[in-house]
Amino acid sequence: MFFRFGLRSFICLCSVAMFAACGDGDSVSNVAPHSSEVAEGSSSSATIASPLSSATSSSDAVLPESSSEASPSTGSSSSEATTALFCKTETEDKCEYGSLTDDRDGKTYKTVKIGDQWWMAQNLDYTDGSKPNAYFGPIWTSINMAVDSVRIGRLYVWKTAIEVCPDGWHLPNNDEWSVLLDLVGGGDVAGKVLKAQTGWVPNETGENGTDAVGFSALPAGYKQPNTVTYATTSSGFWSATEGEQNKAYSVGLFAIGDAMRVGNSGCEKLSGYSVRCVKN
Repeated sequence: MFFRFGLRSFICLCSVAMFAACGDGDSVSNVAPHSSEVAEGSSSSATIASPLSSATSSSDAVLPESSSEASPSTGSSSSEATTALFCKTETEDKCEYGSLTDDRDGKTYKTVKIGDQWWMAQNLDYTDGSKPNAYFGPIWTSINMAVDSVRIGRLYVWKTAIEVCPDGWHLPNNDEWSVLLDLVGGGDVAGKVLKAQTGWVPNETGENGTDAVGFSALPAGYKQPNTVTYATTSSGFWSATEGEQNKAYSVGLFAIGDAMRVGNSGCEKLSGYSVRCVKN
């Protein structure tokens, strides 16, 4: 009951259920003005050594069904293309990785190529030092003592999120998120594929993922006034696409269930979500 309540409270943070599939939104192109050094590589030696735990859907999961996305049919060409994209198992990691060094603070992030997109394979952890824990400050640090910002990154308000990516990278919009979700099989199964193999809650309330394309999403929770909520069972990412009435879109996933979808209604811009940058 506690977890189901947590799931509903996260969804209720938005005016409408956050993770229902959305239609084509207005794209907002954001290229940050910060300088950075990008070094890409095709090395497969950077491996996250962790056991594989296949996530399975729970009958208790409260997730809206998608009207435009469906799991790929077995044996279909789309299913075969998706499977061919998978590059990581519990024993092998053949994904194409690179690295991104943020010149502002010298931190280096792992990056991964998924289809034709280059994504950060870690959440952004940049702060300019201004009120990092204040609700009305531009940047938040997770205050959950079970995790730290180096491992799961920081939570940002939307205004900061659209400007905070290093030079040459930007906050993905709805279209770019949709490309990623479609590549890994659609919103019904994307959560299972994109979640990290460890770090979630592998018990009756949820499962780790397969991390089959090296995206390695970890549970960073989300931010409401003065609290970080469900930091071990959920994760939310900002989209650059704006909604109406001081809202913007977001993408999220939970320990429970396999789904990961772009919300069909914007969330309050003063909420705090993680940032994954995509290459320009």
